[in-house]
Amino acid sequence: MAVGLFLALTLVLPLIESLGGERLGGVQPESGLNLTGAVRSGLLRWLGYGAYLLALIPLGYGVLIFMGRSVRRFSRRVLGGTLVVFALALLAAPFWPLAAGELAVAAMRPITAVIGLAALLLPLALLLLGLDLLRQQAP
Repeated sequence: MAVGLFLALTLVLPLIESLGGERLGGVQPESGLNLTGAVRSGLLRWLGYGAYLLALIPLGYGVLIFMGRSVRRFSRRVLGGTLVVFALALLAAPFWPLAAGELAVAAMRPITAVIGLAALLLPLALLLLGLDLLRQQAP
């Protein structure tokens, strides 16, 4: 749960600061000491906008364990959600590479070089598999 809180604060803190966080007494660290800024830029560069959903996984597990519930069904939904987000990033990679992230662009580049835009059928199949897992059906 602590990892989820760290990821959530790392990703959301710059947004809060841009909306007026300097009124909260924001003392800015020196440029070489900003660990959260380096983690945030690395996550956004590699995962694109899917990085904002990354913090939900440890937070969800932490809440379920704290409440004493089983994590078995949640694990299947996390896998399905991860596949859906990755498939959407793969679909966006040829058109919006900065929003999709370097991981999706690197995964789609060799496939699109060989078969062109027909490579978008592979992320569609991955998307359907992720949706089946989210609905708790057998693929």
